[in-house]
Amino acid sequence: SMSNYITIHYLKNGREKKTVIRETMKNFEIKISVSPENQRCHRSYFVNTGKIIETIGNARSLYLRIEHLDFEIPVSRSFSKKLIEEIG
Repeated sequence: SMSNYITIHYLKNGREKKTVIRETMKNFEIKISVSPENQRCHRSYFVNTGKIIETIGNARSLYLRIEHLDFEIPVSRSFSKKLIEEIG
């Protein structure tokens, strides 16, 4: 997220796409919380836990590798314990 804009990365026809929407993270979190695999992992990131390929690091410095993304997603310390327990 950046200010009130969120970039969403998704797959369409097997290709990575992205779109930008005008939404706050809090409102977006409420909308996507219907699906339990969508988890907030950082103040600026949500992830679909079903798409996590690998966790890198430890609870002090944790990153997630997600299918079809060419960058790693940071996990803040306040979310790391809960997220690690969820993805087990």
